[in-house]
Amino acid sequence: MNEPTSTGGTGTMGDKGGRGGMGAMLNCTAAERRLQRFLDQELTDDEAAEVQMHLEQCENCRSRFRFEAGLRRLVRQGGRQEAAPESLRARVQQLLQRRRASP
Repeated sequence: MNEPTSTGGTGTMGDKGGRGGMGAMLNCTAAERRLQRFLDQELTDDEAAEVQMHLEQCENCRSRFRFEAGLRRLVRQGGRQEAAPESLRARVQQLLQRRRASP
């Protein structure tokens, strides 16, 4: 799954929100409420665009987004199982075959 990205913007908006050039901008509280669903790609296109626009303008929320996205990547990576080396797998197979062959 490709996660949403947030780039650009240099200003901060705090909790004041404001109006962007393209219409009403979410305030930080509203953006934060939508952040998890944004990361899960569960928002409508319009809602996702509003969050994206806010993240492009708000350094604080963008920082939070990056933290949450990074945390999700770490959790996914930590949950992966490592494959056993081929030599170990071959040895286990041999032992299992011997055990099956023994009465």
